[in-house]
Amino acid sequence: MTISGSEQTASTPTGGGATPGTGNLTIGGTENSTQVQTHVATFATGSVTIAGSEQSMTTSTRNCMVWNENGDCVDWEFDSSTIYDGGGVSIIINGTVYSAGFGQSDTTTSIASNLAATITANSPYARATASGATVYLTSKNAAATANYSLSVTYSWDSSDFPNGPSFTANCM
Repeated sequence: MTISGSEQTASTPTGGGATPGTGNLTIGGTENSTQVQTHVATFATGSVTIAGSEQSMTTSTRNCMVWNENGDCVDWEFDSSTIYDGGGVSIIINGTVYSAGFGQSDTTTSIASNLAATITANSPYARATASGATVYLTSKNAAATANYSLSVTYSWDSSDFPNGPSFTANCM
């Protein structure tokens, strides 16, 4: 940009005042543009790994089948039964809970598969796939606002299995 010109004044013969100055203004140059690099927004990802194995406990009960005339048992029989741990594993995405229960015959793989199916069918936030004992999560939207909170919980039959659950879960 260039500004050029000079101040000019002139007197009037009658002593009336100065004449206003004049000048020229020239703006020149070339248009410049700068390319802004853009990147496609990415989808948020996370994973949850299920660990453990189904616990069971065999209990035996002794029952008297025949009593004598003195009230003593003369024929004891023993019954045994197996109790399996039961509970659930939950994945919490953006405050919404998605759960899969477990019981006899469940494995880390079956729980992960059930959780992935539940999330994919019901979550507005994420899609899920299972591979082995791991649930892989991908947000349905790509943006900073799709970076949802992720946590896990699990429960079990603590009265019969006080030493801990059959299955646990950890976020990655």
